[in-house]
Parts: sequence; C-alpha cells; structure tokens
Amino acid sequence: MTIAMLGEKIRAKIRGLLGLGLVGGVLGLFGGAIWSLVSTLLRLGFFVDSGFWSYVADRVLGAAIIWGMVGVFTGSGFGTLLAVMDSRRSLDELPLWRMALFGAIAGAAFEPVYVLVRFGVGPLLASPLQMLPYMGIFGTLGAMLTSSLVVMAQRVHRAELSAVQEVTAFLEGAEGVRDESPGAT
Repeated sequence: MTIAMLGEKIRAKIRGLLGLGLVGGVLGLFGGAIWSLVSTLLRLGFFVDSGFWSYVADRVLGAAIIWGMVGVFTGSGFGTLLAVMDSRRSLDELPLWRMALFGAIAGAAFEPVYVLVRFGVGPLLASPLQMLPYMGIFGTLGAMLTSSLVVMAQRVHRAELSAVQEVTAFLEGAEGVRDESPGAT
C-alpha cells in the first residue's frame, strides 16, 4: 500500500465521520426542537400571553442547540465505532442488524453517561431502575438512527457507483463511434 492510498483511505474515513456527525447533528437539532416544542406546549398549554411565546422560543432554541450537539457527538461516535469494528468491510457488506445493535447500545448508554456527567455517581447507584425506560427509548431511537444512516449511505454509494458506470460506458462507447452528422469531418 502506498502512502497516497493510505492518505486516501484516511481522508475517506474522516469524510465519513464528518458526514455522520453532520447528519446526526441535523437530526438532533430538529428532533430536539420538535420534542421541546411539543413537550412545552403540552405541559403549559397554549396561552396567548406575549411573554409565553418568547419563553417557548427560548426553550426550543436551547433544546435544539443541545440536541444538535448530542447528535453531532452521537453520529461521530457511531462512525468511530463503525470505523474501528468494521474497517475491513465495504459499505455494502455491513450487516444492518449489527449496525442497529451498535446504535441501540450507544443510545441506551446515553442516559447513564448523561446522569454520570451531570450529577455524578450518586444517582446511578441510588436509582438505576428509574433509568430503564429512558434507556429503552434512547436505545430504540439509536437503533433506528444508525440503521437509517447505514441504509442511506448504502443507497448513496450504489447511486455513485451506477453513475460512474454510466459515465464509463458512455466514454467507452464514444471512443469507437464517429460523428456522422452533416457537416462533420
């Protein structure tokens, strides 16, 4: 393997990690904004007070930023896990069930890690069973997100391959064909 080939592989992995981080960030941003808007409106009701809507906008914006960052880190973390665990497989060889399992594990681990970082070890030891519903929800969302990302990446990869094949066939066919239109030499 030459240095140029190694550099191209590293660039491709970095591009993939950035892409997964970006997609995760966008999904987290919109998901967090929608979740915050719906939960705020359901909890507080639909008041017509002018201060209420600025409060809702502040909460939605804050949640969108936080969940967008969580999405960036989650997408990049999934990409890193994918690069380490399945680095020798091509995109089409990735088993969807395994990618969903990786996402479920990462999603389920989000709640305990968040509690550990935010509040320390105390709440983890005092009430671990209270986190189970959240771990189930985040695990399910993680499995759906990662399997969706892999399916989208596989479709894009196939579309790129078919486009390359079409251009190659066009160019190969054009080499042996002369222009027989009127006025051609």
